Amino acid sequence: MWVATVSRLEDFDCVATNELIARRLDIQRYNHKCKYESGYIYGDITDDVTKDILYSQIDLASQKVLLIAKTYSIRQNITSESEEHIFEFGKFLYVLSIGWEDETVLEITENDYCDVIHAINCHYTM
Repeated sequence: MWVATVSRLEDFDCVATNELIARRLDIQRYNHKCKYESGYIYGDITDDVTKDILYSQIDLASQKVLLIAKTYSIRQNITSESEEHIFEFGKFLYVLSIGWEDETVLEITENDYCDVIHAINCHYTM
Protein backbone atom coordinates (compact mmCIF):
# COMPACT_ATOMS: atom_id res chain seq x y z
CA MET A 1 0.00 0.00 0.00
CA TRP A 2 1.37 3.42 -0.95
CA VAL A 3 0.27 6.50 0.92
CA ALA A 4 0.26 10.07 -0.43
CA THR A 5 1.78 9.15 -3.73
CA VAL A 6 1.00 8.69 -7.37
CA SER A 7 3.81 7.80 -9.72
CA ARG A 8 7.05 9.67 -10.21
CA LEU A 9 5.94 10.18 -13.81
CA GLU A 10 3.33 12.58 -12.48
CA ASP A 11 5.85 14.51 -10.34
CA PHE A 12 4.70 13.20 -6.98
CA ASP A 13 6.99 11.82 -4.33
CA CYS A 14 6.16 8.94 -2.04
CA VAL A 15 6.33 10.15 1.56
CA ALA A 16 5.15 6.88 3.12
CA THR A 17 4.53 3.30 2.13
CA ASN A 18 3.38 0.39 4.24
CA GLU A 19 3.74 -3.35 3.81
CA LEU A 20 2.83 -6.32 5.95
CA ILE A 21 5.49 -8.45 4.25
CA ALA A 22 9.04 -7.29 5.02
CA ARG A 23 10.42 -8.62 1.70
CA ARG A 24 8.01 -6.39 -0.26
CA LEU A 25 9.05 -3.37 1.78
CA ASP A 26 12.72 -4.22 1.13
CA ILE A 27 12.02 -4.25 -2.63
CA GLN A 28 10.44 -0.81 -2.40
CA ARG A 29 13.42 0.42 -0.38
CA TYR A 30 15.84 -1.06 -2.94
CA ASN A 31 13.97 0.74 -5.73
CA HIS A 32 14.01 4.02 -3.76
CA LYS A 33 10.22 4.42 -3.90
CA CYS A 34 10.03 6.74 -0.88
CA LYS A 35 11.65 10.13 -0.62
CA TYR A 36 12.76 9.51 2.98
CA GLU A 37 14.03 6.40 4.74
CA SER A 38 11.50 6.94 7.52
CA GLY A 39 8.69 6.51 4.98
CA TYR A 40 9.13 2.72 4.71
CA ILE A 41 6.75 1.41 7.35
CA TYR A 42 6.47 -2.27 8.20
CA GLY A 43 3.33 -3.43 9.96
CA ASP A 44 -0.35 -4.14 9.83
CA ILE A 45 -2.26 -1.14 8.45
CA THR A 46 -5.20 -2.00 10.69
CA ASP A 47 -2.98 -1.53 13.76
CA ASP A 48 -3.32 1.93 15.34
CA VAL A 49 0.45 2.24 15.91
CA THR A 50 1.14 1.64 12.21
CA LYS A 51 -1.54 4.17 11.25
CA ASP A 52 -0.03 6.76 13.61
CA ILE A 53 3.40 6.29 12.03
CA LEU A 54 1.93 6.69 8.54
CA TYR A 55 -0.01 9.80 9.50
CA SER A 56 3.06 11.36 11.15
CA GLN A 57 5.00 10.98 7.88
CA ILE A 58 2.21 12.66 5.95
CA ASP A 59 1.97 15.44 8.55
CA LEU A 60 5.71 16.18 8.30
CA ALA A 61 5.57 16.36 4.51
CA SER A 62 2.56 18.68 4.72
CA GLN A 63 4.28 20.94 7.25
CA LYS A 64 7.26 21.34 4.94
CA VAL A 65 5.13 22.24 1.92
CA LEU A 66 3.02 24.68 3.93
CA LEU A 67 6.07 26.42 5.44
CA ILE A 68 7.64 26.86 2.02
CA ALA A 69 4.38 28.31 0.69
CA LYS A 70 4.15 30.62 3.72
CA THR A 71 7.73 31.79 3.14
CA TYR A 72 6.79 32.88 -0.37
CA SER A 73 3.66 34.71 0.80
CA ILE A 74 5.64 36.47 3.53
CA ARG A 75 8.27 37.52 1.00
CA GLN A 76 5.55 38.82 -1.31
CA ASN A 77 4.04 40.86 1.51
CA ILE A 78 7.33 42.29 2.78
CA THR A 79 8.66 43.21 -0.66
CA SER A 80 5.39 44.58 -2.01
CA GLU A 81 5.22 48.32 -2.48
CA SER A 82 1.46 48.34 -2.92
CA GLU A 83 0.14 46.32 0.01
CA GLU A 84 0.27 46.88 3.75
CA HIS A 85 3.15 44.98 5.35
CA ILE A 86 1.67 42.62 7.91
CA PHE A 87 4.73 40.37 8.34
CA GLU A 88 8.22 40.95 9.72
CA PHE A 89 11.10 38.74 8.64
CA GLY A 90 12.64 38.54 12.13
CA LYS A 91 9.35 37.49 13.71
CA PHE A 92 8.96 34.75 11.09
CA LEU A 93 12.40 33.41 12.00
CA TYR A 94 11.48 33.60 15.67
CA VAL A 95 8.33 31.51 15.10
CA LEU A 96 10.37 28.91 13.20
CA SER A 97 12.96 28.78 16.00
CA ILE A 98 10.28 28.20 18.64
CA GLY A 99 8.45 25.57 16.59
CA TRP A 100 11.64 23.70 15.78
CA GLU A 101 13.26 24.30 19.18
CA ASP A 102 16.36 25.43 17.26
CA GLU A 103 17.78 28.93 17.53
CA THR A 104 20.21 28.57 14.61
CA VAL A 105 17.46 29.73 12.24
CA LEU A 106 17.70 33.14 13.96
CA GLU A 107 21.16 33.56 12.39
CA ILE A 108 19.68 33.85 8.87
CA THR A 109 20.44 37.21 7.28
CA GLU A 110 17.54 39.65 7.02
CA ASN A 111 15.37 38.93 3.94
CA ASP A 112 17.45 35.92 2.86
CA TYR A 113 14.49 33.82 1.74
CA CYS A 114 16.72 31.27 -0.03
CA ASP A 115 18.35 30.52 3.33
CA VAL A 116 14.92 30.15 4.94
CA ILE A 117 13.89 27.62 2.27
CA HIS A 118 17.21 25.82 2.81
CA ALA A 119 16.58 25.70 6.57
CA ILE A 120 13.09 24.31 6.01
CA ASN A 121 14.42 21.64 3.66
CA CYS A 122 17.15 20.71 6.15
CA HIS A 123 14.75 20.59 9.07
CA TYR A 124 12.35 18.28 7.27
CA THR A 125 14.97 15.90 5.93
CA MET A 126 13.78 12.73 7.53
